[in-house]
Amino acid sequence: MSSVAAAAAGPSVSPERKIYVNSGYLRSLHGMLKVAHMVLSIVLFICTMMSLYVHHDSSNYMAFVAMAGFWTSGILLFLYVINVVTFLTMVPWVKVEFGYTCLMCVFSFIAGCVAASGASYGYDPPYGAAAFFAFVLMVVYGLNAFILFRLIKEGVRLVTTETTTITTTLPPS
Repeated sequence: MSSVAAAAAGPSVSPERKIYVNSGYLRSLHGMLKVAHMVLSIVLFICTMMSLYVHHDSSNYMAFVAMAGFWTSGILLFLYVINVVTFLTMVPWVKVEFGYTCLMCVFSFIAGCVAASGASYGYDPPYGAAAFFAFVLMVVYGLNAFILFRLIKEGVRLVTTETTTITTTLPPS
């Protein structure tokens, strides 16, 4: 069994249009980046909630960024894994994801700056950890945005991953 990454460009080439669990997407670069978004967002949220200043405005903002990133990436991952995106061809998925990742990159940068500022003012250690993970999250979103920008320049409208099974039968000896 081999996994082949296919990028459908324009209306002439389209992936198979049926609902199924596309586990190959989880092993693709785009799937792994979405999982990384979710994991880093949860870690950022946990660091924020571990702080003694959990009801502070800066903690609320960091929690908002973490949960917005977690749920949006989770929903997008779910839509790609069950292959719903092939039915919604009127949505320019790559452009939508590009806009989302750029926005979350900026939000993560601001959250990292807020957490670093709080850590430097002597809040508690979870703020320092939150700053680190917010900046790592910003880098992952930035990498994803860069990859999506290159796909937009190539004219790709939808990124899917299809799994191809090749079966060969040998004659009896």
